[in-house]
Amino acid sequence: MADGADGGARGRRGGPGGGGVAPFEVVHAGPRGRILVTDSVTLCDERVGPEDVLVAGSFAGALSLGFALERGVRAVIAHAAGPGLDGAGVSGLPLADGLQVPAAAVETMSARIGDGRSVL
Repeated sequence: MADGADGGARGRRGGPGGGGVAPFEVVHAGPRGRILVTDSVTLCDERVGPEDVLVAGSFAGALSLGFALERGVRAVIAHAAGPGLDGAGVSGLPLADGLQVPAAAVETMSARIGDGRSVL
């Protein structure tokens, strides 16, 4: 299936030799914006913007969420990833809060890290 005007590539395989998944799946699109699912926030680019809620398989650390926050997303949901030493897996939540962007991290054992669909 070819990329649509919505910037998604639902069901399409990408990457070298056809491996990997498409960077984003649009799971909802309406007059108030879209809900995008991705396995990694590092894939955030010009296709992601202020009208989008991003659900990512990435950990909710400051470095990771920074990729989404710099795109001006409406909200972001990611993975707690432990949360690890000194709460590193969720250290992006206060960053998002400081920017007045709603953010959440799903509980570690409730979803697979690196799998946006699982986080959804």
